[in-house]
Amino acid sequence: MRPLVAFFLAASLTSGLFGETVQIADPADLFEASKKTAPGDVLEVADGEWTDARIRILAHGTAENPIIIRAASPGKVILTGTST
Repeated sequence: MRPLVAFFLAASLTSGLFGETVQIADPADLFEASKKTAPGDVLEVADGEWTDARIRILAHGTAENPIIIRAASPGKVILTGTST
């Protein structure tokens, strides 16, 4: 029983150390979400093809708590056309 109590206590004490994960559907979502990020947040881009996407990001992380932008599934987000 004690290990279980210790786990929940540790989880509650560290919950503020990790950022929020935000789901991103398209380039407009990415830009809007990036303006609201905090250090340690993760922006997770939905699988799919972004054609002629203009990607803009306005975010401020730190060396200790960077803002991470990643694909929901590695290799499943594809930028095509004149995406920048």
